[in-house]
Amino acid sequence: MRILLFGTGDYYRKYRDWFRREDILGLVDNDENKRGTLVDGYKVYLPQEAVQLSFDCVVILSVHEEGMRRQLLELGVPDDTIYIFSELYKHPELIMPERAVCLWGGDRLLSGILSGGHAGAVLLMSHNLDLNGAALAMFYLARILAKNGFSVFFASWTDGALRQYLYEENIPVVIDPNLQMRTQREVKWTHRFRRIICNTLNYYLFLADRSPENQTIWWLHDPVMFYRSLDQELLHRIKPENLAVYAVSPIAEGAFKTYFPDFEVRQLVYGIPDVPLQKKIHYKMELIVIGNVQEYKGQDILVRALEMLDDEILSRIHVKVVGFRSTAYADGVKRSAEKLGDVISFIPPVDREGVHRLLDESDVLICPSRVDTMSIVTNEGMQHGLPCIVSDAAGVSAYIKNGENGFIVRRGDASALAERIAWCVEHRKDLEQIGKASRMVYEQYFTMEVFEKNVLKVIREVL
Repeated sequence: MRILLFGTGDYYRKYRDWFRREDILGLVDNDENKRGTLVDGYKVYLPQEAVQLSFDCVVILSVHEEGMRRQLLELGVPDDTIYIFSELYKHPELIMPERAVCLWGGDRLLSGILSGGHAGAVLLMSHNLDLNGAALAMFYLARILAKNGFSVFFASWTDGALRQYLYEENIPVVIDPNLQMRTQREVKWTHRFRRIICNTLNYYLFLADRSPENQTIWWLHDPVMFYRSLDQELLHRIKPENLAVYAVSPIAEGAFKTYFPDFEVRQLVYGIPDVPLQKKIHYKMELIVIGNVQEYKGQDILVRALEMLDDEILSRIHVKVVGFRSTAYADGVKRSAEKLGDVISFIPPVDREGVHRLLDESDVLICPSRVDTMSIVTNEGMQHGLPCIVSDAAGVSAYIKNGENGFIVRRGDASALAERIAWCVEHRKDLEQIGKASRMVYEQYFTMEVFEKNVLKVIREVL
């Protein structure tokens, strides 16, 4: 089998290990800067070059699959040789068979998962152990359950930095790559659990065929754009019996309701632990944006806004964009920002301690997202007493009173964002009171105490 993988970003990293190395003919990317380079030892081709090779199929590994499919068709690639990531479960000939399961248990024996019963335990399922908002929210939920006497197990497709956090809490972890490509009925060890909480839309395949006796909660954090590239027939196999659906915000609920109008959906907003604050004062105003540099996060909108500011305002600010990893979009944003010089800095992803240190060093947090169901870093900004400028497409905007405890700008409106940044610079003394009001939003809605109360209510009602 000679396979071309179209995409070298997040979805490539998510699915690459399912393919046999000897089957991968090369990688395909529209980024001229990646042409001829090696990624994981595979050569990267532009699409027009790749289609000249002798291949059996192209697998699209990107959320932008519609446009990429059109591009391949226009280049003469037969439609029946083009697959997308959400179809891989249908094509066992393309991927490796069942993969090994890893168990991590601290001082607790995990081998019983595969042979004994854990009907009384709660199985929490995340698609990764990265330090992203959704995975962290699930970790905080696990801590609440463990604190309240529940036996808790944590499962993930892939390993990551969050495993160390779970180890320190003495919460056992199962790393099972098969969760990404198999239904619940097919992943036999999960049958030992009668109470399951699945985190994010990523578990739609797992839930498409599940044991009816399981009591399951599906906790959704996902915007509507993530539903569009999924296998719709498979998505609608999910049945409501013994399935309670919760969303972190009205935006996440609305996305789900677009595809499942008859399902009942309730709200469950996460909480985040409080931290000691060590505020630092700067001559220049420090603005910060935190999150993977991706199109839906809108960092390009921020750069356009900065370009609209006059030199006098620019001389009084410094902007940190935290979460930079090289992708076609991220590299383009960085190139666009070059004319701003040292006004803007791009920083790779940092751990949680790094996030809090950077927030202590900041004066204003910006969330310019085109869509963001409930940004955990914005809530952390409120926790640190920062005035937050958010787009009206961000779920947290529901908690903001414009000009009182934060600021709301129209989604995608770079001019409105520029005006708000300039106002903050010119009214710096007023930001202290707005920051205090921002902190009160955190205390009212996003503390661990509020989250614990809500989680235990859900557990009593559902599980």
